[in-house]
Amino acid sequence: MEILVELDALHENLKANPELQPYVTQKQVQGLASLMGQGLEDKSRENRITVLRLLAGPALFDICGVLITSTKNLTGKMASFLIDQLLEPDSNPWRLSEYGRELLSQTEALAKDKYQ
Repeated sequence: MEILVELDALHENLKANPELQPYVTQKQVQGLASLMGQGLEDKSRENRITVLRLLAGPALFDICGVLITSTKNLTGKMASFLIDQLLEPDSNPWRLSEYGRELLSQTEALAKDKYQ
């Protein structure tokens, strides 16, 4: 996986969808945090937010002018989009897909390189 290409494509898809505006629900916040926790080596809130900023921050800022300081900054549809990218289809309880695990792993590595 070429992580910078994947992140760029993710940002473009988020920005291209005008329906990504309604508010995020608590269930989405908890579900996204749970999925991210399954794939991140460093489980700290600070690391999760840093990875989330790399995953969706540029698109959210371009669409809404919002900087991510919490999962709650996402719109509902953005959270759903990210959950769909990370989730193993038809898993109950929710499990991280192999794509989601790789995306989070490489984004976390990029965050460490970029911010440490």
